[in-house]
Amino acid sequence: MGTAIQIEMALDQAKRFEDELQLLFMQSGKVDVWNKIKSRAAAMDVESAHDARKEKEAAARHKKEMDEVIEIVLVTLVLFAILGVIGYFTFGILAQRG
Repeated sequence: MGTAIQIEMALDQAKRFEDELQLLFMQSGKVDVWNKIKSRAAAMDVESAHDARKEKEAAARHKKEMDEVIEIVLVTLVLFAILGVIGYFTFGILAQRG
């Protein structure tokens, strides 16, 4: 609960700071600058979201590739085990006949 309180307090403080900053820009007649700041911040948020999505997709792709490699290794080991067992019995049969 303490962490939730800290987060909410930080969000509230950030919102108040933004409101005060906006007021300063409005009072000084720099509405266009404020609008550019907000536009740039929105574009940066979109870019961050795209980057996060790309990282998540890359991690999922990496996990899938690793799962495929593990599956190939396991199948190979099973095949070698089967071939080993077949070879063992074949050698045993040939040894009894010889």
